[in-house]
Amino acid sequence: MERAGGGEVIEKISSQVMKQFIRLDVSDRPSKKYVFIFRDDNKIKKIHFGSRNSQTYLNHHDKLKRRNYLKRHEALGENWSEINAGSLSAFLLWDSTDLKTNLYNYLNHFSIFN
Repeated sequence: MERAGGGEVIEKISSQVMKQFIRLDVSDRPSKKYVFIFRDDNKIKKIHFGSRNSQTYLNHHDKLKRRNYLKRHEALGENWSEINAGSLSAFLLWDSTDLKTNLYNYLNHFSIFN
């Protein structure tokens, strides 16, 4: 805090970027399963992800398919350390068989506030 000329206290506001989760919804794009909507530094962002025509670990619970998906996409160089369609697919659709748990873990991993 610092004092202004008249003696009042002025708080310095952190320049930290704040990310806030808005919702996860069914995508309106014909080829995508979901849209992840969040606020990033006062901008609303939408990321469409997941192929609508394919099954995921949420559907089939097949550990071999899960392993193959993750290896294949890792080999393609997907960046799972940033908020993007690749990380959303890997974390939400292929991490466990429970979408709510996967979403909770994703929000915590990327420090996105609910």
